[in-house]
Amino acid sequence: MGKKFYSIEIVVYSYSLIHTEDNGYLILGSEGYVNQRSMFVIKVDYQGNQEWSQTYPLGSISYGLFANQTLDGGYILSGLTITDSDSDIYIIKISNDGSKEWEKVITLYDNDASSQAVQLSGGNYFISATSNIGWETERLHSYLG
Repeated sequence: MGKKFYSIEIVVYSYSLIHTEDNGYLILGSEGYVNQRSMFVIKVDYQGNQEWSQTYPLGSISYGLFANQTLDGGYILSGLTITDSDSDIYIIKISNDGSKEWEKVITLYDNDASSQAVQLSGGNYFISATSNIGWETERLHSYLG
């Protein structure tokens, strides 16, 4: 296949890569600069040709950390958003062309971050997350919605 490079005029960080049911790939991360970051997705086909890319801004800083394909062929994206000195869980459901269907911010404690979001066979979503509560105290959470 050779090497593929995607020319983007801004700083991009990639955190997740999944193989999609159409034999392509979805790359999830964030794009932007120090105090202004947005969740960012690139969809490529099986040969690595870019099909589409999309940015999902929320507030000043948001990171896309994990992606999974959903039952309808779309994607569930999970990560975090930072406001002031706090972080919250940030979940976005997108269609197979990258259109945002819905988003949800979940606040549990201080400094929350999503670890993974998956869709269950019944259509609900299962989200695992961690929270840092005080010095060196972390909690693992599960959220079903």
